[in-house]
Amino acid sequence: SSGGAAINQYGYVIGLIITNMQIESIFTGILVAFFVWIAFSFPMVVKNWGFEDRSIKLGIINHGYDLVVYIVVSALFVVL
Repeated sequence: SSGGAAINQYGYVIGLIITNMQIESIFTGILVAFFVWIAFSFPMVVKNWGFEDRSIKLGIINHGYDLVVYIVVSALFVVL
């Protein structure tokens, strides 16, 4: 997993994107979260699977958690 500090930084990035683009749809906010996850967390997934020889199941658990957090953060930014 990326860790708590990284989640805070990416949450800030998600907030900036949602605020500056004036996104008001939860679905669009979820798409923003997904693309932020692809841009920042997915490279770590590839690194962990490819170079550290970790299992796919562990990668799904670790980085799936990040995706869920990004989605929740983006939904909160849209609603609030």
